[in-house]
Amino acid sequence: MKGIKIAAAVLLLCGIFGICGCQKKEPLAVVVEKIEVVSHRGNETLERTYTKSVKMKAILNYLRWLRPRFGADCDPEKIPGDAYTITVTLSDGEEEIYEQKTNGYLRKDEGRWENIDPEKGIMLYEIISNMGSDEIG
Repeated sequence: MKGIKIAAAVLLLCGIFGICGCQKKEPLAVVVEKIEVVSHRGNETLERTYTKSVKMKAILNYLRWLRPRFGADCDPEKIPGDAYTITVTLSDGEEEIYEQKTNGYLRKDEGRWENIDPEKGIMLYEIISNMGSDEIG
């Protein structure tokens, strides 16, 4: 009798978890699927799309390396100069959009502009000018 109750409880739990598992459609891990970078530097526009992990890692490492310090004391959108947009597409369909202005300012998803070290900020152009787009298809 005790074995039947245990078996029934196990079957009930399997049924409950099975139903919950079928309803949950989110991926177990969210990963970066694609990174697009658009650079406006003077009269030159560069557009790059990266899907290979080594190239995406270079852009993601760059973003981590910047370490914005504190809020900007001006409106970078009113300052003429270089402008970059980095769009990171995740496997769950979400996008993170980073904007960099004049090698000295960065913001994420239309948030607050933050100051970055201009000597580091110049490196984005170096990275993308030396790293062509990946073929998609």
